[in-house]
Amino acid sequence: MKLRTKTFISIASIGAALLIAILVFNYNSFEQTKRSCIENGGNPIVDKDFLSINWSVSCGMKG
Repeated sequence: MKLRTKTFISIASIGAALLIAILVFNYNSFEQTKRSCIENGGNPIVDKDFLSINWSVSCGMKG
């Protein structure tokens, strides 16, 4: 393989790994936010897009 091809594959692999890490951390943050609302006696009202990339959680209090 040429050096240029190896470099491209390396950079693409690093980029894919970073994207996956960002998606995982974003999803975990989303789940933690919902859990926090429930733990505080609220009812999470969720609005999210594909893969939870763009999301918002409103915590409506029960009562």
